[in-house]
Amino acid sequence: MTTFVIRSTIDRRPKPQPGLLARVIETLTSWRARSAQRQALASLSEYQLHDIGLSRSQVAYEIEKPFWRV
Repeated sequence: MTTFVIRSTIDRRPKPQPGLLARVIETLTSWRARSAQRQALASLSEYQLHDIGLSRSQVAYEIEKPFWRV
């Protein structure tokens, strides 16, 4: 009689949650990136905004948000 052993390649162990320091660093990094993206958006010309399909009022709405708000 032949016996087959099937081994799962899925790791079913729970993944460790990142520590507090890692979460703080991740949050600060995302805030900084969001702020830089909004500054870059604010510096686009009318032609560039038209090219990506945004109006100046949409840009104004986005750049007036605080850096922590998505």
